[in-house]
Amino acid sequence: MKLSKTNRYLWLMAAIILLFVNGATVYGEEVPSAWKESWKVDIEEMAGHRIYSPSFPRISSDGTVYVRLSPRSEADYADYVAIAADGAVKWKYRSPLRNMVNLNLRDYEIDAKGNLYLNYSSGQSLIVHKIGTDGKLQAQFTLPGANEKKLQERIDYKADGTIRMALALESGDVLVYQLTSQGKVTGYKKINQNYKENGGADISSDMTFVGDYLVVHQSEYIDVYDEKGQREFRFVKQSNEWFQFEMTKDKQLIGIGRTYNRSGGNTTESSRLVSINRSGKVNWSLGLTKGSSLYNLKNNFIYTVTDRENGITRLIKIDPSTGKETASYEPKKYLAVENNHFANQNRDYQDDAILQITQYSGYGGKGSQEALLDPSTLKELSIEPVSSIVTEKKNVRATLDTKLYVQRSNQMYVILWNSIEVRRLQV
Repeated sequence: MKLSKTNRYLWLMAAIILLFVNGATVYGEEVPSAWKESWKVDIEEMAGHRIYSPSFPRISSDGTVYVRLSPRSEADYADYVAIAADGAVKWKYRSPLRNMVNLNLRDYEIDAKGNLYLNYSSGQSLIVHKIGTDGKLQAQFTLPGANEKKLQERIDYKADGTIRMALALESGDVLVYQLTSQGKVTGYKKINQNYKENGGADISSDMTFVGDYLVVHQSEYIDVYDEKGQREFRFVKQSNEWFQFEMTKDKQLIGIGRTYNRSGGNTTESSRLVSINRSGKVNWSLGLTKGSSLYNLKNNFIYTVTDRENGITRLIKIDPSTGKETASYEPKKYLAVENNHFANQNRDYQDDAILQITQYSGYGGKGSQEALLDPSTLKELSIEPVSSIVTEKKNVRATLDTKLYVQRSNQMYVILWNSIEVRRLQV
C-alpha cells in the first residue's frame, strides 16, 4: 500500500503506538503488502525450555526490545532478553530465582538510557537488579521497608533512573522514599496519614503514583503529595467514590470517579469525569455512563462512553482545560477499549502513546476488526493493521496475535510475540 504525503505527515506528528490484543485465533499468514518482515527471534530456543508468552515488551529510545521469558516449569529460571533494532540478540540475563511461575517477580522497567531494573521479592524484602545496556549487573540492592508491617507498596521508576517508593503501613503512616539508580536513599518523608484499608474496597487502588504525584485515597477525601512527600492539596470526594487519575502538563488532575451504591443486595454505579486544580478545587465536571474509562495518550485526553443497549462505545477527546469535546470516534460495531497502564508510565523520553481498540459485531461477537487511530484527531489512518499470524514448531502451534505498533520519527513498525518467537514487521 503506497502512503499519501498526508498520511506520512500524520504518522510523524501523531507519534503513535497502538497496542492491540485480539483473543480470537486466526489461522494463516495474513500480512498486508505494506508490511515487510524485518526479523524474527526464536525465544523458546534461546531460553532452552518451554515458556509462557513473553511479557509485554519495553522498547528503548534506540529501538532495543526487552522481554521477559517466564518458564512453564517451576524448575526453570526466567530470562531477560535484549533484542537490537536490527534483530541481533544483544544479551540475555538470567534471573537469580527459580519458581518464577508463581510470580516472585514483581516487575521490570527501563530508563531513558536503556538500563533495565529487575524487581523480585525475597521474603519481606524487595530486591532490585540494575542491568546495564551491555547485559552486565551494575547494581544490586534491597529497597527500604523490609521490616515494616505493610498494607501495600508502590514503586515508580523515572526516566532518569531515579526511584520513588511509597509504603502504606498498618500503623496508619505512609513512608515516601527517593533513591538513586544505585539504591542510595536521597530523600525520606513519614506522613501521618491515618491510612486504613477501607472495607470492601480494592486496596490496590488506594495509593498510586500519577505523574509527579503520589495520590492516597481515603473514604471521604484524597490527599495528593509531591515527589518529596509534601502535601500539595486535599480533594473532598463523594461518599463511596473511587478515582482513576491522569495528570496534565500543568500538574492538574483529570479523573473518572465511580460511585457504588449498595441497596438490598444490588449495586448501582454512577460516574463522572472531573478536573481538579492544584488547590483541590473542581474546574469542571461531566456526568458519564457506567463503565467509562480515561486515557492519556501523550497529553491527548480521551474517555469512553458506552451505549450498552446498542452495543456501541464512543471515544471522545477533550480539551483538558475546559472538558469540551474536540474530537470523537464512533464505530459501526461494538468497540472494546483497553489500555496497558504500565506502558504509559515513565515514557516521556519516547515518542509514543498507547491505545487498544477492537471492533466486534456485538458483545462477545466474532468477526473482530482492527483500526489504527491518530490520538490527536481520533481519525483512522489508512495503513492496514497486521492480522494474526500462526507459527508452528515441533507440533506446537501458537498465534502471533499480541502486537505493539510503534511510531518513531518517520518510521513505523510492529512487534508481535507468542510463546515461540518475537517478530518485527516494518512499513
